[in-house]
Amino acid sequence: MILARRPVQIGLVLGLAALAASVVGAEHVLHRSPGEEPAGASTPSDSGTGTIVCFGHVDVEQGVASLAPLVPGRVARVEVREEEPVSAGTVLVRLDDRLAAGKFREAEAALREAGLQLTEAQKLPEQQQVKTAEQKAAIEAVRHRLAAAREVLARKQELVRIEQLNAREATAAAALVEELEALERAEEGKLAELRLHDPDLEVQRAREAVAAKQALLDQARQAREECVLKAPGDGTVLRILVSPGDVLGMPGQQPALLFCPSGPRIIRAEVEQEFAGQVAVGQGASIQDDTSAGTPRHGRVQRVSDWYTHRRSILQEPFQFNDVRTLECIVALDPGQPVLRIGQRVRVAIGPGLP
Repeated sequence: MILARRPVQIGLVLGLAALAASVVGAEHVLHRSPGEEPAGASTPSDSGTGTIVCFGHVDVEQGVASLAPLVPGRVARVEVREEEPVSAGTVLVRLDDRLAAGKFREAEAALREAGLQLTEAQKLPEQQQVKTAEQKAAIEAVRHRLAAAREVLARKQELVRIEQLNAREATAAAALVEELEALERAEEGKLAELRLHDPDLEVQRAREAVAAKQALLDQARQAREECVLKAPGDGTVLRILVSPGDVLGMPGQQPALLFCPSGPRIIRAEVEQEFAGQVAVGQGASIQDDTSAGTPRHGRVQRVSDWYTHRRSILQEPFQFNDVRTLECIVALDPGQPVLRIGQRVRVAIGPGLP
């Protein structure tokens, strides 16, 4: 008996759900502003004039920037508030820079050490000249001793020949001559070794070491400076997404804040492919808020994109059609009109007959 009731209960629940959805949809249609179409639709509003109606949103030419430090770190302070206008170079967020400051001091010390080594290396050419002169003098001294030893050997050999000296004395004198000849060859080898050594290469190596340490210092300075997130230009802080103590720099992490550059507001209108052929640069445009009927703003089509793609802003709304390809048109607003808000969703009518 219980099993027999289940299909009836399930059917009743499904029927109630369908009825509720129908009521919600009917209420949305009844309360829609006159002429409003489902979000994302581009429709011709006047087939006689070729005017089309599409949806868009307010933006600036460069778009809203997502700012984050280039180096990972912990947020120390947030220096600005949301909706605060700032100028270029204004400090927005400070990270804890103690580690970066330590790396910077280490790089400074390494550069100073490399500079001292360069100073020592620059003395090597003069030292080379002094050592070469000393070695030549040493060779000259050995040659004088060798000449004297040869004279002594000749004298002793003469005495041995006339039997005035023991032959062992002459043998000892000959050994001394051989020793001095070997010493002369050794000193000449030292001189040749000195000549093979190029002190200019040592100087160049020391200079390259200084350049390498300077590059490391520049990197450390840049890393320390990146601990301070600054405004890339004049603009407004739209939203702050971090607080003191948050850790930034992890892969896939959200930015620190959203920043809107200063500049004239534009409308990014999204025209469906079916009606894109009716849009041309220079056509007039009438812009009105999507949710309320107020005074329309006027502008002109400034640029038409060269490619069809998905919407720039994907909104998870019941009546937002995201699985369509659109052509983006940039509409420049006429001067002297009330300023629209960034991200504001608007209806845009584009056509040759509009002012």
